[in-house]
Parts: sequence; C-alpha cells; structure tokens
Amino acid sequence: MAIQRVGVVGCGLMGAGIAQVSAQSGFTTVVREVSPELVEKGIKSVEKNLARLVEKGVITEAAKGEIRGRLKGSTSLEDLKDCDVVVEAQSASCSLCSTSFAPHPRFSPATLLR
Repeated sequence: MAIQRVGVVGCGLMGAGIAQVSAQSGFTTVVREVSPELVEKGIKSVEKNLARLVEKGVITEAAKGEIRGRLKGSTSLEDLKDCDVVVEAQSASCSLCSTSFAPHPRFSPATLLR
C-alpha cells in the first residue's frame, strides 16, 4: 500500500512537528485537535517553522506555500477516515488516547501509529 494521505491526532509540539515533516515529504496531511483554537495554534506553529526555513534559505517561499497547501486542520475524527496512516500524538495523560479510535472501524492496527 502506497501512503498518500497522513493523519495526525494532536497538534501540539510533537503533532505539529510530525504534520510538518509529513507535509514537507509530499503527503497530504490532516491534523486533528479537540478545538478550533488548538488547530489554529498548531498550524501557526508549523507556519512559523516554515518561515524560519525560508529565512535560512533551506526552502523557497514557493515550497513553503506548497507544503502549507498539503496541510489541513480539523476537529473531527471523520476527516481522518481516508488517511492511509494515522499517527496519534496526543498527551499520554489525555483521556481520549485509549478511546479515540475505538468506535471507528477504519482505524486498525495497520493504519494507526501510537
């Protein structure tokens, strides 16, 4: 199975970093958080990191736009249903960690990385 679409649950420091690397690697990437505010905070973190890479000459402004275009934020687990791989990057103390994917048949051990 070729991976084309990656999902990341949690858009804190670790989740945002995973999402950025995924999008930079050419994958369509969906990050899911519990609130729109946390989605926005995580996406802004990625945008700040990409801007720093442009300043350093590591990537071009055009590449930054392409990377950002592959990154989508969401508050719904349903938006992850078409992902080939889902990475769970939530806090270990998060009450959703063990139950986030239990009711959704699309997420099997073959598609979920914890």
